[in-house]
Amino acid sequence: ATPKTFVRDHYITTQPAADGSHADVTVRLSIDNREQLAQGKTLLLRLFSPQGTLVQELTAAVAQEHTTEKCVTFQVANPLLWSAEHPHLYTLHVVQRNEAGRDEMAFSTKVGIRSVEVKGAQLYVNGRKVLLKGVNRHDSSPIHGRAVTVDEMLRDVLLMKQNNINTIRTSHYPNDARMYAMYDHYGLYTCDEADLEDHANQSISDRASWIPAFVDRIDRMVLRDRNHASVVM
Repeated sequence: ATPKTFVRDHYITTQPAADGSHADVTVRLSIDNREQLAQGKTLLLRLFSPQGTLVQELTAAVAQEHTTEKCVTFQVANPLLWSAEHPHLYTLHVVQRNEAGRDEMAFSTKVGIRSVEVKGAQLYVNGRKVLLKGVNRHDSSPIHGRAVTVDEMLRDVLLMKQNNINTIRTSHYPNDARMYAMYDHYGLYTCDEADLEDHANQSISDRASWIPAFVDRIDRMVLRDRNHASVVM
């Protein structure tokens, strides 16, 4: 069971130095303490390299407020940067401990250290120009229809990598959450697309009454997928 005081959400951003000498990995934790039971609770954060060695360990105390945010930054020397060609992934461990020092909640997240920017009409990843060789992907199986199996998901990804595809667009809706772990692991730049197609009735996108429904789908996609290194747009 989730503790009554718990880490509700986490958001990871990375900022590699232009010369590649170091990178900042910032983790923002949203903590739900609605019953204000956080007395003496602490958070332990560990960042591990792609080879599994400990890079740095940081701690933070949980405040007594109803809801609170904690922001910690790891400083990584000579980071291995994530790209489609070299999908290096670090691992973040987050552990919440009670006042007695016992672990009461823990989770881990893969972290790709990379920068993404657009200059003019050109996409740059880690300061280098990227030429996108992409495909659209639908959740469809020739055997199982819309019930795509994990093996079929992985086959899609492997076929793309084997044929020098480096970009995928999740047309026209977010993919299964497990697929983004594959995109991170194997290295595919991802255009994450919200479920907002309205071919059958295009006029609804002109109606102000539909704005909350559109924005809700966008928000849910961004909040679910924003920590994935593969998602570049």
